[in-house]
Parts: sequence; structure tokens; C-alpha cells
Amino acid sequence: MITVASMSHRTAPLGVRERLAIDADRTSSVLGRARDRFGGAVILDTCNRLEIYVSGERRDDDVLGFLARELGVESAVAGRSFRISRGAAAVRHLCRVACGLESMVLGESEVLGQVRGALSSATAEGATDRTLAHLFHVAIRAGRRARAETAIGRHSLSVSSLAVRELQEHIPNLQAAAALVIGAGEAARLAAQSLATLGVRDLVVVNRTRARAEALADDVGGRAVPWSELADALAGCDVAIGAVGAVGAIGASGGSGHALDREA
Repeated sequence: MITVASMSHRTAPLGVRERLAIDADRTSSVLGRARDRFGGAVILDTCNRLEIYVSGERRDDDVLGFLARELGVESAVAGRSFRISRGAAAVRHLCRVACGLESMVLGESEVLGQVRGALSSATAEGATDRTLAHLFHVAIRAGRRARAETAIGRHSLSVSSLAVRELQEHIPNLQAAAALVIGAGEAARLAAQSLATLGVRDLVVVNRTRARAEALADDVGGRAVPWSELADALAGCDVAIGAVGAVGAIGASGGSGHALDREA
């Protein structure tokens, strides 16, 4: 038996989801406390989704109370934002997530990698048990089969590619534009690839880790600039797409100090 508490674009507005995110540098410690509390746990945390899968059939107040303490909010806030499922319903939910059926963009492919990454992170922290590991492997196989045996992923788009499509509606001659991508994670990569496919005049990548910015820029035929030059890069671009996770404003001086790559 397992229990899942799930928050997504279906259950909470963007402002709430931003408040209830787990900083990347805290994920391992939260996993450790969840393991000690529930015996096993996996956390799936993306820009549009935060879910915790725990071992056993747990009471709502048990799981929501844990989340409220870890997220620094009142239990009532967690209760309004998360939905609890157990047993077969929880298994079905994770399989739907892995298949892209619960995504903001139906059938998007990034979520399968995020499910796989959530399992890997929990395993590395010793937070999984046999039931959770088996469940996630089943869901990953379901996600692969859905994309191989159905048409769900044939014309699927990502949030990143939709952002570029939105830009095209406002800037018809996007090919003549100078574009800036802030970040170097999967969402930033997809945005950069979409911009490169359109043939923008100049494609610049900025990331706190210079090596990752350079690697992405090389892949898409762009150029990387140091994080310290973010303000100048913004001033010199026609369009900018940001794909970073941060607990506060980001900036060349470091902003909140917690701007990190984050897969959307």
C-alpha cells in the first residue's frame, strides 16, 4: 500500500505552487526525514508539480502535516493545495503522470525523465523501499509504452516550445531577434532548441554554472556569457526565456543566492 499527496496546476494556482516548492538543496534532507517518518518516500518536484509518495496507508493529516512543516506553511494551506490518493488510485495517478496525461501540456515528454530522476534521487538517499521502487519502475515502463504504442507523443509539445510559439505570435519576425535563455536545465535546453530551429539572429545562454551554459550554447549554435553579465545580456536581447528555479529574484549579483537549474 502507498499514499501520495499531489499538488499541480490542477489543484493550486501558480502563486501557491511557487510558495510550496522545495529548494533543490533541501530535497535530500526532506527525503531523509520522510524516510524516517514513513519508512519510504519519493519526491517528484517540477515547476508545475510537487508530489510525495510514501509507504503505507497514511492518514491525510499525517502526510499533510509533514508537508506543512517542511514547506513552512499552515496545515490548512497544504490541505487546500494537495490531493491525497491511496492504493490503486495512487498507482494509477503516477502512471498517468509518467504518460503525460496529467501534464499541463498533454503528452509532454519531459515528465518521464522527471519521474525517473525522482526515483534515482530517492534511491541515492536510501529513501525507497521495495514497494515504491517497484511502483516507479512500473510507471516508467507505462510511460515508455504509451509513447511507443500510442499517438500521445506524436505531436506533443513542451511548455518551453509553447513559450517560443507564444513569442512568435507577438514577434512575427523572430528570426531577426536576439534571444536570451536563462538556465541550462532541461526546460532551458528545449527552449534553446526551439529558438535555434527558428533560426534566431543571436542566441545567448546564461547560467550560474558557466560550463553548463557553454555546453548548451555549443549544442544549439549559440554563445554563452558569464552569469555576472546577465544584466547586459538582458539589455541587449529582444526576447528572453527564463528557466531557473529560485526562491527570490535572480540577478547578476546573485539575487537570492538560490537560483538553480530546474527541469520544468
